[in-house]
Parts: sequence; structure tokens; C-alpha cells
Amino acid sequence: VLVKTKYDKYSTWLGYSFSDTEFIFDNFNFGKAFKGNNNIAHSLSWSHAYQWKKIQFSLGWKYRTGIPYTPALGLVIEDDQPFTEYDTVNSKNLPDYHRLDFSVVYDFNWSSKNDKWKSRLGFSLLNLYDKKNVLDRTYQLYQIFDNDNNFSYELREINKSSLGITPNLTFRLSF
Repeated sequence: VLVKTKYDKYSTWLGYSFSDTEFIFDNFNFGKAFKGNNNIAHSLSWSHAYQWKKIQFSLGWKYRTGIPYTPALGLVIEDDQPFTEYDTVNSKNLPDYHRLDFSVVYDFNWSSKNDKWKSRLGFSLLNLYDKKNVLDRTYQLYQIFDNDNNFSYELREINKSSLGITPNLTFRLSF
């Protein structure tokens, strides 16, 4: 669903999507359905733009539910070999994702005589409130040695997170 409106020099649009992606494979997960890795149940975007002379200011907010992942239940050692025991495939979801972005762009021509050469200079700040969104979660086994050179195993959760506040500078030349 997309709702868009414009009033004079201000425009706003609100977009929403719903997804329910499931997979079934006879030889995987005992033939039971499971959520797809890219299943984002709810996604919402709300954007605003205001044009003032040759400058455009924009503000956009994005929200989505977390993607599915397969949680680890723990570390198991059989025949002196460690392995990770996992829960049901994609049975949990990462935390919800959201961020607020701001941008400003300036449009200009290189000369008033020749309108063929146009430029755009822009600056943006992504993730204004510095939200550390978890993008992916995996697990890794580590071998740990003590002072006597004895070892044990440890299962660690590895989270890949989004960038914090991220500035961007752009320049575009059209001819």
C-alpha cells in the first residue's frame, strides 16, 4: 500500500507492505513449513520532502519487523567432536529494525546560458538516532585454552549490526 500526497512545496508518502514467506522441502526440516530467510512480515516507510528554491530537505523513517533466524540450543560434544545443536529452522526473529534519515540536496546549473549541464550536490545523515540494528545472527564454536594448556569449547553468538550515524556526500553531473 502506498499513500502519497503533495501540497505546494511539501510532499509526503507512507508505504506499507506485508509478507508471509514460507518454504516446504520434503527432505529438510522433516517436511514441515518454515519461514524464509528474507521474510519481513511488516515494513513501513514514511517520507517527507520540502522544496525551498533550489534546495530540497527530506526526512524519512523506516521500520520493519526482524527477519527470522535459527537459534542455537547449545554446544554438544560427541566422540570428542564439538558441534552446535540448533532449534527449529527460523523459529525466532531478530529484533525489529528502524532508523531515521535526513538529507538535503542543492540543484544548480553550471551557467545560465547553457541548461544542458546540471548538477546536484547532496548531504545526508543516515540513522540519525544511532540505532544499532541487528542485521544477522550466527553462532561460532571457539576452542579455549587455559594456563595449563587444557582446552574446552565455547559457543558464541555473533551479531552483525548496522552502521551508526552515517554521513554521505553526493555529487551528480547531468549533461
